[in-house]
Amino acid sequence: MAQKGQKFNKYDQDLKNKIIQDFYLSHYSYKLISIKYSIPIGTLATWISHSKQTDYLKDENVSNKTVKTILQLSLNHLRNLKMEQKQLLAENKIN
Repeated sequence: MAQKGQKFNKYDQDLKNKIIQDFYLSHYSYKLISIKYSIPIGTLATWISHSKQTDYLKDENVSNKTVKTILQLSLNHLRNLKMEQKQLLAENKIN
């Protein structure tokens, strides 16, 4: 709960979008993301909760470029996982 005289930080919408993207794509915990971006866990939890309630990818504040970036990062992550899987299979000689 806010205290008398407490000052609140204002965050740019682009930064919020970037942090939310990172949360969803990295699957890191609230704690790790809050440390990475130096924001309070409660603030992050509020943003994530709001993104779930407003259907984040359809939110007017999220541009097509942002959606394309999310999809591209997801595709790159999948490619990396497939390469790692192939390497592990080759190391263990599993077919």
